[in-house]
Amino acid sequence: MIEAIGPVRALVGEAPVWDGGRLLWVDVPGGHVHRTDLASGDTETTALGPPVSFVWPTPGGTLAARGLDLLLDGRTVATVPAGPGEDRCNDGVVDGEGRVWIGTMGSPGAARLYRLDPSGGGPTPVLDGLTVSNGIRFSPDGTRLYLVDTPTGRVDVLDVDPSGGLSGRRVFAEIPGPGKPDGIAVDDDGRVWVAVWNGGAVLAHTPDGVLSERVDLPVAYPTSCAFVGKRLLVTTASRPLGDQAGPLDGALLEVVR
Repeated sequence: MIEAIGPVRALVGEAPVWDGGRLLWVDVPGGHVHRTDLASGDTETTALGPPVSFVWPTPGGTLAARGLDLLLDGRTVATVPAGPGEDRCNDGVVDGEGRVWIGTMGSPGAARLYRLDPSGGGPTPVLDGLTVSNGIRFSPDGTRLYLVDTPTGRVDVLDVDPSGGLSGRRVFAEIPGPGKPDGIAVDDDGRVWVAVWNGGAVLAHTPDGVLSERVDLPVAYPTSCAFVGKRLLVTTASRPLGDQAGPLDGALLEVVR
């Protein structure tokens, strides 16, 4: 069973993450950060201005990406040093060591993955040759980084050393059409759940990359997903459908399992 949580409908909902009692998520072109109570559906909304691509709770406050800037509680604290053809941040995550990982989007091959270390300095590029960075998440033990470059139609995985160095990029899973992989979540068992943009589904893969479960959704454009305990939450988009959007397009959904 699929249920909508609350009345908010986003143009492009994205980046769900749990923050001590509420779910944080964003509406990218709307420029909004939402904080939703999962029990009541009540949502507090902060307007940061578009495009807000991801949000993450940290001990120092709420981190958000707007354009190429990183904001902490609304104050710019860093800017991604974009190169030619690199448009904006698109997805990101904070790891267990407090390092911020930021993926950008842009012209084919112009986007990059950056790392911002808590020791200081600005965002440093650690991987290039990307187009639309998405699905940046870690395995439960922090030794593997999963990364989606959406136009490739696959999820890649890289090894992570204790200093944050990356190596051994390889294909983790090919995502069959229709649709393309967007945001992902990794559950406590290490399964990787992939939201399929324009594919109307979330696909689960074992830690070995084997497809183990498919959850079909009553929307065409799931964008990302997150777990709160065993609860699977999915953000969605309405903007691609325009006037044809249905009642659940753009909603925050829960897959009741």
